[in-house]
Amino acid sequence: MFVSVARATSELTAPLLASFVCPADGPLLRQVALRDGKATLTWQARPGKSYRVQFKAGLGTGGWNDLAGDVLAGGAAAAKVDDTLGAAAQRFYRVVELP
Repeated sequence: MFVSVARATSELTAPLLASFVCPADGPLLRQVALRDGKATLTWQARPGKSYRVQFKAGLGTGGWNDLAGDVLAGGAAAAKVDDTLGAAAQRFYRVVELP
């Protein structure tokens, strides 16, 4: 699963936009909340499993970067906040379930 977060180019739209692509074999993304320059990703999880959120500036660019700190799911949903967006015009995310 990956999600794209991009800054809007019009003053008539929200300052950040998100779009989702969720393949059948990955965690199901439930929500992306964009507020105060931070993105909060929430996904369907399996209790007791660990997840890693990764990001990149574009799909055609190099490898994925890990967002610091893996997430251990305590229930049917898990979440991670990315407070490193800064002035990025666009960011793609994916959530990986760890073995």
